[in-house]
Amino acid sequence: MPKEDKNESYDGERYFQFAKTKYEKGVPKKALKTINMAISSNPNKFHFWLLKGNILVDLWDIEESIKCYDKAISIEPNSVVLWNRKGEAHLYNSDLKKAVDCFDKAISIEPEEALTWNNMGLVCMETGEYDKAIEYFERALSINPEFVLAWRNKGHAHRENGENNKAEECFERASSLKPDGLDFLRKQID
Repeated sequence: MPKEDKNESYDGERYFQFAKTKYEKGVPKKALKTINMAISSNPNKFHFWLLKGNILVDLWDIEESIKCYDKAISIEPNSVVLWNRKGEAHLYNSDLKKAVDCFDKAISIEPEEALTWNNMGLVCMETGEYDKAIEYFERALSINPEFVLAWRNKGHAHRENGENNKAEECFERASSLKPDGLDFLRKQID
């Protein structure tokens, strides 16, 4: 646990860094305890709330994660990452309308963000609109042709459509790319 240096102004950043390290190492309960200390030190840093929301998603406390993303958005309302994370949390809760509202907001802020288009495709996967999902995944890939998750998701949509050859092509492309999609998402809190 970081120690406070009495000679420096302290605003919780060291607690944040410690919590982030614990989160990245897969120790979410310890990360949560530490990020709460950072927030107690300074509740006005959006990235503290973002990390707490991400930790809570990993712990499947989706409702609380949404509250954290709301707090982060109140501090940094034009963050595409925050709107995507809140939308993803709603998607995990199967609240597709709220998810789409969040993704639409992210698109209005930055229409060239591949993650948002990928997320819109995930909503369509949930509703069984596989052709539309493929269009969204293709939009994401037109922005970032090396977006692993979009290739994987496009493959799943093709498989659901019975297009197994196209699905295999997408999966092969995804497996040839680096970094892994989960690493990409974790780096969004930097």
